[in-house]
Amino acid sequence: MLIFAIDDEENVLMNMKKVILEAVNNGAEVLTFTRCEDALSAIDKGEKPNVVFVDVVMPGLSGLEFAVRLKDPKAE
Repeated sequence: MLIFAIDDEENVLMNMKKVILEAVNNGAEVLTFTRCEDALSAIDKGEKPNVVFVDVVMPGLSGLEFAVRLKDPKAE
């Protein structure tokens, strides 16, 4: 299982990753991103997350805008 964790605050992101790994008993790979744009780039390069946890309020592309783009890559 591949999980994306996205948050612009590094300490929150590392805690989020820790909690996710504990919850799935280390049965998943968690990729972390501090920018939604970087997560979209990873998807463009072939990463296919099963689950995404994303902060709603982010600089640049917001978590909500990310969700729209994840569903419809042509949305701008």
